Amino acid sequence: MILKLRVKLGNVTNLSDARYAAGMGVESLGFNVSENSDLPPEQVSEIVNWVSGVDIIGELENSQKPAAGFTFDYLQTSNIDLLSSEQPGVLKLSWNGLTLNDVEQLAIDNDDKIRFLILEIPKSELANNVGTLRRIAQNTPLFISSNFDPEEIDWLIQEINPAGIELLGGKEDKPGFKDYDELANILEALEME
Repeated sequence: MILKLRVKLGNVTNLSDARYAAGMGVESLGFNVSENSDLPPEQVSEIVNWVSGVDIIGELENSQKPAAGFTFDYLQTSNIDLLSSEQPGVLKLSWNGLTLNDVEQLAIDNDDKIRFLILEIPKSELANNVGTLRRIAQNTPLFISSNFDPEEIDWLIQEINPAGIELLGGKEDKPGFKDYDELANILEALEME
């Protein structure tokens, strides 16, 4: 499946999510690699070995460093000091406590350290900040993380034109059983016609 935007599925905790996402054209899978992660490195390795064609992103909570034993293609953090120009990573920022001008300046000042920027923003704030979000997206590979409805995808592309979006994985009902309706609806809205 070819998608209109790049998609990162974060917070992956099970093989079902990883396989479904990879099969639907998701570009990146994110796994918690913090010391307090519920997933041990061996389990992440087992999941990753079942998928191909996706980037593996090691997600950190807060400003921690990754726990030993995890392997990933890119590090995701909210602490820009953990990224470097020798090994650019993913910077994830939350709308809370930051202005979009702060986000824009941080991205400009550190463009050599950032493979892409994920901005977690409430859906209600997207329409109120179209101009600034569009400007950030023109200068930095911007992924929007929000609670999307499938009907909003075309609006998002036309008005903001981000490089991608972040969706989040979830728990399985039991191993191998999960409801993918919400995720499927978003990915189908992103499918190229």
